[in-house]
Amino acid sequence: MTADRVREAWIALPGEDEVRALLPPGHPYDFGFIPAMIRLVTAHPRIAPFLGALVQQVMFEPGALGLREREMIAAVTAAVQDCRYCADSHAEFLRVEGGDAALVRAIKQHRWRDVEGLSPRDRALCTLAEKLSATPSRVVEDDWQPLRTLGFDDAACLEVAHVVGLFNYLARLANGFGLQLDPATLAAAEGGVPLKRPA
Repeated sequence: MTADRVREAWIALPGEDEVRALLPPGHPYDFGFIPAMIRLVTAHPRIAPFLGALVQQVMFEPGALGLREREMIAAVTAAVQDCRYCADSHAEFLRVEGGDAALVRAIKQHRWRDVEGLSPRDRALCTLAEKLSATPSRVVEDDWQPLRTLGFDDAACLEVAHVVGLFNYLARLANGFGLQLDPATLAAAEGGVPLKRPA
């Protein structure tokens, strides 16, 4: 490692080629690079397949939440945990899924509540994600009512909770091992050009 190269994490991460060989073609988090979080998870060969399957179910399989909404919840949840890796990554992934640039910036700056034109559904999702992450022991049944009013049934509420729970978990992995933001994600955030999946 050269003196000017920043360590990606405090543990050794498998290389992109090694990890890509384990992933199905067209993996939704392949943006022409394999994010360091996937490589961190893959570093434990026994746990990786099960956690990868959970991420696939929670984030990508059809359900009550769209992909944009899931990435928004993930970004808000990670921001509450002060996890720069997860918050910035999933804010940028939110842009990939059509998320508004102003909302992306606001989530990173902990000011999503100030975004004008935020739909009642998005506001309810962000509010619940924030409280369930920041003060989970203070969540009460009434906190779910805004989503219930919008038509969320038990299964839909559970989907929201699973996204929040997953990113509380992943934020601890990222923060606990000093995971550094992927250069391409950082460049997208600084340059304003969204990440793209390979054609």
